Amino acid sequence: ASVRRELASSLTAEEVGKVLAWLDSDLGARITALEGRSGEPDQMALRKTEAPKLLAETPPARVEQIRGLLRAFHWGESMASMLFHTSEGITRGLSVEDPAAGAKALAQLEATMESKGAAMTEMLELESLPTFVFIYRNLTEPELAGYQAFLESPVGRRFNAATLAAIDKAMAEAAES
Repeated sequence: ASVRRELASSLTAEEVGKVLAWLDSDLGARITALEGRSGEPDQMALRKTEAPKLLAETPPARVEQIRGLLRAFHWGESMASMLFHTSEGITRGLSVEDPAAGAKALAQLEATMESKGAAMTEMLELESLPTFVFIYRNLTEPELAGYQAFLESPVGRRFNAATLAAIDKAMAEAAES
């Protein structure tokens, strides 16, 4: 519910209309289906064994095209943020027993994220690459380019930013509770 509220407050009605039009397009619907199916148990099991092989067999230009999608998603940054908020929530939970130690641990966690955030972002992006090569394996290069064009369009950037902000806010709220 908080994600929906955040999106509603971040996008205009016109932007929502444009996003929905893209999602309802043939390519948008196909990509949404691929992304949704990627979380199904059979696909997760197949991805575990096949993604590394597929990455090794994928031409470098296509791998770079998929890395472009990850950058357009801000995938590494969003995963780093989720890891931070998860760690923050665990640390806050543990600090109930020893508030001083908890405060010190939170400060260390924040310092680590500040100093190593860029490296962590890059590492998470690289670790996710086989997964995305697998998920988008049946898309053509023009379809990947179309997806990236949407993500990098003004409305695509606003939609992605609003989505990530909403998820980040929900994770931060969960970490504090």
